[in-house]
Amino acid sequence: MAEFKPLVINSTKPNIPATDSNGWKVFTKELHSHAKNIATSSTQAADLGAIVSGIPTVFARANLFKLALETRTTGGEQSGSLNDYYARLLSEWKGLIACIALQYQSLRVERVYLRYSQGVDLDERPEAIYEPKGAFGTMLFDDRAKWCEVNTDEPFIDIIKFGTGADQMIVGATSPESLRLSRVLATPRSKAASSTRCRPT
Repeated sequence: MAEFKPLVINSTKPNIPATDSNGWKVFTKELHSHAKNIATSSTQAADLGAIVSGIPTVFARANLFKLALETRTTGGEQSGSLNDYYARLLSEWKGLIACIALQYQSLRVERVYLRYSQGVDLDERPEAIYEPKGAFGTMLFDDRAKWCEVNTDEPFIDIIKFGTGADQMIVGATSPESLRLSRVLATPRSKAASSTRCRPT
């Protein structure tokens, strides 16, 4: 039977095995190692967007924050020029933690449950597969329990918002792997927001 190569970004140490055409196969256990060894020769903005989009999960950014904390704090050099990117992610992570500590009065948290509507699974209502929140919860695979409260099976993510009214914007979210993660290209939209110096990037 012919083997098929998974559609993932190139890695210096590829470890995601080939599969066949008979169905989906879960590669959750291999994703962290694969992302750690992504092949890249530059850390320009366009390349970094390709890095994130090349990891086959909607939780790619959350995974990269985890890798940044692991790699930079242990002095690892497995990812070549990705270390520069990890350093930038750590800077964002520290900035968001500082923002929470110093500007907590301006922060709001909104919990989003990653479940299908009506509390049913795909076996009961297959058409629900197109609902984004439920689909994101399904894509957690083996990591699902990490994103749930104790003794529950309902994954969630807390969205962190800064400001009020029309000036309110999303600056980050929670993650069980890194505590917090900042959003992509978050910048203040008003003078009031700028004066707080709460800038994740």
